[in-house]
Amino acid sequence: MKPGDVKKGGSGLYNWGNPTDLKHMHEEQGDIPDSEEDVEYTEYAHAQTPSPTKSTFISHEPEYWVFDTLEVKVETRTKVQEVLTQQSYAVFVDWVKQLRRPKLHSVIFARILQVSLDKPDSDREIIWGLIELLHSAKIFTQKEIRRGFDKIYSQVSDIVVDVPNGPEVVLDFLVRSIIGGLIPSSVILRIPLSFYNLGSGSYVLREIKEKNQVLGDLVETLQEAKLLIIDILKEYFATGVNEGVKDYLKRDLNILYGPFVIRKAIELAIERDNREKELCSRLLGEISGICQPNTFVEAFDDTLRNIRETSIDVPSAPELIAKFIARAMADDCLPANYIIDSELSTIEENSIELTVLLQAQRLINHREAYTTLQSVWGPQVENLNDYQRQFDTIIREFLDSKDHRNAKECLKELCCPHYMHEFVRKSIKLVMDKSEQDQEEVLQLILALKREGVILETQVQQGIERIEQNLGDLRLDVPKADEILGKFKSQLQ
Repeated sequence: MKPGDVKKGGSGLYNWGNPTDLKHMHEEQGDIPDSEEDVEYTEYAHAQTPSPTKSTFISHEPEYWVFDTLEVKVETRTKVQEVLTQQSYAVFVDWVKQLRRPKLHSVIFARILQVSLDKPDSDREIIWGLIELLHSAKIFTQKEIRRGFDKIYSQVSDIVVDVPNGPEVVLDFLVRSIIGGLIPSSVILRIPLSFYNLGSGSYVLREIKEKNQVLGDLVETLQEAKLLIIDILKEYFATGVNEGVKDYLKRDLNILYGPFVIRKAIELAIERDNREKELCSRLLGEISGICQPNTFVEAFDDTLRNIRETSIDVPSAPELIAKFIARAMADDCLPANYIIDSELSTIEENSIELTVLLQAQRLINHREAYTTLQSVWGPQVENLNDYQRQFDTIIREFLDSKDHRNAKECLKELCCPHYMHEFVRKSIKLVMDKSEQDQEEVLQLILALKREGVILETQVQQGIERIEQNLGDLRLDVPKADEILGKFKSQLQ
């Protein structure tokens, strides 16, 4: 029998058994609520946290975050077997509720699918009924089910060894979940080609369409779409104009690529200067009106999942991603409970993912989180006037503290190598009416910045030439302007 054929006794696409029997089983056990109002929704389940701009207590103790997922997997298999032998969902539902650990739901869901792979069709039909119940009773959310499928994809090598047609069975469940409204159709784009191309996977997905487009076909052209998105993002970082990104997402079905756009923007930004990081955070805020919150959750899930590979090229990636998470929460791009609800916080103690999440939580819990996070990538500058104000502040603070290192770091954070001639001009002009000691301090600062490559020789030359062009005006306020400039010129050149 080919995938998609109606089985004997079935009533629709991808049926493993007679749904009438399932309905009877539900009614007999009293498992299906009559309406959403009848569902007892315990306080632990997916509770919303306070606004990210307000301090929220989050325990940093390991037992709050870390769980024995192996034990949960073993218990899940046992409970699924009880469902099949007792023909009742009640025990399984009660067990999940008593766990009071929503962040483990994706682990449990993935395990349910894995257990079903080597079962006969009649058992899979019962297991599908369990999944439907867990979703309709608001125990398993759309996000947790999507995360569960992601976990299954990563186990493809083990699956095909034990169950050669396992990928087809998983995709059967995926199609049912989409048709049943448990997850959006866009999750098809999350299927790795290594999974999609096994068996009759692509055939199973033919029924899922958006605007007459078979979404399975988009999986095969995903790499081309990704290359185009990278080009659009690079243009955005070069120009600072986000219309190209926004227009792309609004076109046809391109919104389905939203998670990749967000993730790739972050990955490109962390390899660049603070200017690009700030542009990335602003872009996320701009497209939050186009992309749904779950799109951002998917993107940051993927960013965290790839963090080890990213850290190979960018060792500071964990710290930077923590800042992106906190900034996105402050900008209302990510849900306020993203950190608490993240499945990746259940990984072993001291994992990179857990470190990133806790660091992001500390940033968002800061008393002035919103104000602080708006400048998490350094001072916000738009034009030369903004740079001039920042230069003025840096120079004045330097004269008070004489802290060469702080001045250097502040200049680096501005990410304006092409404007350093203006810093030279501003520095010399500002100390012309100061003491000789202040003039010497600024001279030594510029020399140090020149030695370290923060300021280039040509920029020093250009800054001095700018002062020479205005010496006439400077003499009115500083009679010794020529003498002071000559001292700087001889030392710097």
